[in-house]
Amino acid sequence: MIVFSALLFAAAVQLPPAPFVPWPIDRPARELLMNFNAGQFDLAAKDFNDTMRAATTPAVLKNVKRDLDAQSGAFKTVTETKHTKDAGFKIVVFLCAYEKGPVDFRVTFDHTDHVGAISVTRIVDQKVDAKFEATARRFVDDFTASRFELAGRAFDGTMQRQLTPEKLAALSQDVARRYGTFKSVKKVSQRPEKAYQVIDLTAEFDRSQAAFSVFFDGAGRIAGVHIQPDAP
Repeated sequence: MIVFSALLFAAAVQLPPAPFVPWPIDRPARELLMNFNAGQFDLAAKDFNDTMRAATTPAVLKNVKRDLDAQSGAFKTVTETKHTKDAGFKIVVFLCAYEKGPVDFRVTFDHTDHVGAISVTRIVDQKVDAKFEATARRFVDDFTASRFELAGRAFDGTMQRQLTPEKLAALSQDVARRYGTFKSVKKVSQRPEKAYQVIDLTAEFDRSQAAFSVFFDGAGRIAGVHIQPDAP
């Protein structure tokens, strides 16, 4: 899990989103997705590495699709393609529209550009935990009101060391330059990310909206914060 430290936090505030640059592995990843949804499981597995091929047979893929069909309905289209990495492995992420809702389809490639793992996850709205929401809102309120000593009161030890009141003050100036004056929080949602629960807040400023993501650890402390432009 990547905890958003002060350096990553600062970069997210100061830099525009990086343009999407296609990877050569996008094509085999998309072919896998399309063959899977078409029920062509032998073709879907054609780029598997040996370990993946032994563990995830066409019969296994058929069972996965059967369960997905029952829960999400028919595949409609890919709405977005993203890239990420984990432990040095490249991952192509497809956000897909299905008949009954969105699905996250991930294809992980090994160092020889063969498929080493796939993940199929329905995206289901999660009920927002009232305590997490209240803490995340307090952070946004204190941060945008320049109450930097209070803004870090729910940080875990690492965040307290990395994101001091002085660094919060500098980041606040960057946020103000980019987004303007804070007005209000317009939307709140919650999602899991590995060992963390994440509260996503859409914040309205007088120039544009920003997306605050506040990461909570198992003890309910803030273990990471990320600010970036709100996606249209």
